[in-house]
Amino acid sequence: MEPGTVVDEDWELLRTFFPADWMTLAQQHGALKGLRPDKSAETLLRVLLLHVGAGFSLRETAGRARAAHWAELSDVALLKPLRKSKAWLYQLCCALWRERGVRLEAAGTPALRLIDSTLVQEPGQSGSLWRLHYSFQWPTLACDFFKLTAREGKGNGESLLQ
Repeated sequence: MEPGTVVDEDWELLRTFFPADWMTLAQQHGALKGLRPDKSAETLLRVLLLHVGAGFSLRETAGRARAAHWAELSDVALLKPLRKSKAWLYQLCCALWRERGVRLEAAGTPALRLIDSTLVQEPGQSGSLWRLHYSFQWPTLACDFFKLTAREGKGNGESLLQ
């Protein structure tokens, strides 16, 4: 990808949605610790959002980052900054909620609960498919429900009844 492509234009637009102190948060929460001097918070966030936001594997993320000339790294090398960025990404999300008027820490405020389910497959060609139902509290990210059911059958679909 060459500079000036739609990817770069989309990045500039996306940056307008970040909290004003997003780079400071990266420094405060140790996300940049151990990065080479030629690496920036901006490049790190671009690569992490490619992995987390688009759902690419670490290997595919590293390949796409190389192709876009954002970073030269392997999938193994991407794992370390990903782990170090947990608190930073969490604080970015909290800041975005606060900017939109959501009071996260107020006493007596009902907790926001996020609910989802997904299909998971056992390894191998003939691995069974299961449905994983879960929910967690925001902003603590504490899991408060987890259930594994068969993929098909009565009562096993995606439903709030789970």
